[in-house]
Amino acid sequence: MKSNNYETRLIAVACLIFLDYENKDILFKLASEDKDVGVRQAALYGYAFLKGDKLSGLLRFVENNESNEQVLQLAEKIKSCSKEIDIWKK
Repeated sequence: MKSNNYETRLIAVACLIFLDYENKDILFKLASEDKDVGVRQAALYGYAFLKGDKLSGLLRFVENNESNEQVLQLAEKIKSCSKEIDIWKK
């Protein structure tokens, strides 16, 4: 995602989620590295929704490295919900 435009990157995240993108590495990277909070949050949600195989690692990364409270709260909600739907064990 080379665009510097926030809206463009956010639209791209939504498209990746909608298309049930098989290679979820882009969502993982955006959730952990994008400069915009909204993009990180959307990518984290999308990665969890699509049951990314590195979800537990991504959640740990967010818990240890994220400074935005909204993203941290989303990670905590995903973690608690994922235990119920059995994707946390991946």
